Amino acid sequence: IYFYNNAILFSEGNLNFEGTKDSPILIKGNLEKNGSIVQIGGKFFSKNLIVENLDKPSIKQSILFSGLNIINSEVLLNNTKILNSNSEDAINLIHSDSYVKKLSIENSLSDGLDIDGGKLEFEKIECNNINNDCLDISGTKIKGNYLKVYNAGDKAFSAGENSKGYINEIDVKNSEIGLAVKDSSTIAVKKLNLYNVKLAGAIFNKKKEFGSSELIITNIDKNYDFKNFLVGKKNK
Repeated sequence: IYFYNNAILFSEGNLNFEGTKDSPILIKGNLEKNGSIVQIGGKFFSKNLIVENLDKPSIKQSILFSGLNIINSEVLLNNTKILNSNSEDAINLIHSDSYVKKLSIENSLSDGLDIDGGKLEFEKIECNNINNDCLDISGTKIKGNYLKVYNAGDKAFSAGENSKGYINEIDVKNSEIGLAVKDSSTIAVKKLNLYNVKLAGAIFNKKKEFGSSELIITNIDKNYDFKNFLVGKKNK
């Protein structure tokens, strides 16, 4: 599927993209006027899908900022790749119930996966060459197995606005910040691996209407310098 002249694929039903490993489905935007997808309600299913060169919808007064916008929907992503995103978020899930088996995001102009409300459960999410945050959640319940982030310009993982949850293992390499937990959020990580990361983590308050936050890490290199975490007052 090729998009031209900022075309929008808009769905209020179900979207199902099911390719094979040898013959994946390709959705690609023109390099100058990219195109976007908007899913509202229903179900969004993808398997062996590649999404490339999309941008935010060209709709006046739109509050959508992603090439792939999924709202109030049931979401299943399996072996899905998002490449060369030109928007604020490569993919934005809003108030949706989402399960990710495998998602890869590469070369994103800003954020990778942005989630506003709802639930996220995932097996494996990978980010490489993300100019801002790889995984950014707000007001979200999260349960994850493995998050791998290489070359993030800002944060590998950011949780805010009363987000709660658990991630089994996080690998961060060549990135600015490992984890940020803020604004009444509580995140537990079983194993955290950091390689060439400037700041391991920050736990703090950003918005006055929210309270303190907590980051719990069960397993980290015993030789790690814990001064590389910034912990704001009343946070822990």
